[in-house]
Amino acid sequence: MIYKLLNIIDVDGNTKEYIVKQENNRHTTFSKDEANTDYIQYLEWLAEGNTPEEAE
Repeated sequence: MIYKLLNIIDVDGNTKEYIVKQENNRHTTFSKDEANTDYIQYLEWLAEGNTPEEAE
């Protein structure tokens, strides 16, 4: 499993950070929302000492 940070600039020029999870040739994109199970798994992955790839 690989996590990668992704910065997106919206129409108002604001930058929003998303996280892309790459697993088994599937990509899932999600925001930092503590109600999202993908984000909770990401936080657990970070707590294990892992580091995501940097945002482009």
